Amino acid sequence: MKKIFKILLGIFLIFLLLLAGAVVYLTYAYPSERIKEMLLTTLERDYGIESSIGELRFRLFRGFELEDFRILGVKGMPYAKPPLQIGKVTFGYQWKALLARRLEINQLILRDIPLDYRLYPDGSSNLDPLLAAFADSSAAPADT
Repeated sequence: MKKIFKILLGIFLIFLLLLAGAVVYLTYAYPSERIKEMLLTTLERDYGIESSIGELRFRLFRGFELEDFRILGVKGMPYAKPPLQIGKVTFGYQWKALLARRLEINQLILRDIPLDYRLYPDGSSNLDPLLAAFADSSAAPADT
């Protein structure tokens, strides 16, 4: 009985060491500043969206937390006041997808969201260029 207990204890300790190693590796390989720059660069390169992030935290078991996320405008058309500010964004992800080197978001929580929306006399709004940046020509037509 003692031998089985020692084997189980050894397996448990090896598991804890592997887990601690994974946490240390991910902390150094992907520091918060690097992830933040990757996100901001992707938004600007792929969508032409200029944005800022106050603080980004990566928690291995809980996901990502962004604080003070602001969309400043579309490239070349900055707004006087950011049209979208989010106090806190929390992303939860799938573990299995991470093992396959993919990021699949399974939870998204948005808190503290002031939105600056202005409708102009011609029927356009200050958010039209921003929404056009995310428009996908292959997307299905909107339901009316």
